[in-house]
Amino acid sequence: MRKALVVLTVSLAVTIGVAPGASAAERSQPSFDRDGDGQADIAVTRAASPALDAPVTWYFALSAGGFTSETFGNRGDVQVPADYDGDGVIDAAVVRLLPSNQLDWFIHRSSDGGVTEAPFGGDADGADTPIQGDFDGDGKADLAVYRPPVNGKPHGQFFVWPSGGGPVWSLLWGDAGANDRPFAGDFDGDGKSDLGVRRPDTNGDFVWFIAASRAGFLNPTFGHDQDLFAPGDYDGDGTTDLVMVRTLPNKDYRWFGLMSSGGAFVTDWGHGGNTINTTDRLVPANYAGTGRTQIAVWRPDPTAGIFFVRNDSGTAITTSFGITGDIPVVYDYVINDNAVAP
Repeated sequence: MRKALVVLTVSLAVTIGVAPGASAAERSQPSFDRDGDGQADIAVTRAASPALDAPVTWYFALSAGGFTSETFGNRGDVQVPADYDGDGVIDAAVVRLLPSNQLDWFIHRSSDGGVTEAPFGGDADGADTPIQGDFDGDGKADLAVYRPPVNGKPHGQFFVWPSGGGPVWSLLWGDAGANDRPFAGDFDGDGKSDLGVRRPDTNGDFVWFIAASRAGFLNPTFGHDQDLFAPGDYDGDGTTDLVMVRTLPNKDYRWFGLMSSGGAFVTDWGHGGNTINTTDRLVPANYAGTGRTQIAVWRPDPTAGIFFVRNDSGTAITTSFGITGDIPVVYDYVINDNAVAP
């Protein structure tokens, strides 16, 4: 069942752990902030056993100092952490595929410690994908899914349930047979998530089809079919940048960024491998609290996982946290086209 639910390179417009008083542009970029200080916190999840119903514990190394943990969800769930209650702190959250092929969302609210359960998404094909984002710009993550065009459906379709309780709305987007891959991000800087799909053309290049809430239709070409998507606001202008990561012949990672403010960057950071336990995971986030996404990877190690963060000056900050078999929380959020089970 884990493979039937696919976490994609999803929203950069999710209000994940950004201070409640921040501007709309600041709120539109994720920081994965657990202690509310405006900086991303290092975090991993760990299943108690290989069983799909094994409980999962979330571990956070807080930027303000100290550690915290909580047990929430099962190994077979898809992790969808975001700020669902608008308090500026990331909430542990999961989506569970039921035997009926329906999706059930479970959110552990940081504001009061309560749990929200919300059935949303799923049809007879069992192929809906959870998509995280703040699509109405109210500072709270909404529930959303993408339904791919399978079994005779001519188009893909997004469904969004606003956090404010308004009616569910949908958007037909993507075509059958085109190998479209859904995503969301704030590509016009208005503080609202925009929906889109990326599609490989006949040359293997990605063509992006973005329905921007303010800027209208955006259609750039950037990246190649085998590249990994590492979204974020790398230039700090409140708008999602297109950033792809390519594995070179020597297995090193090369990051290619197309900035919304103009210009581009190319940076080598991290290393691929032949197995899940020898491959660096992409964990870009706003670790410095500067409003910019920092390039970062998490490297599994037999004794302790290591976070390698490239700060804004280009130097490395390393932190040992986690063990082989853990899933870094940011990685599970930006994972490309497949949910990885330990």
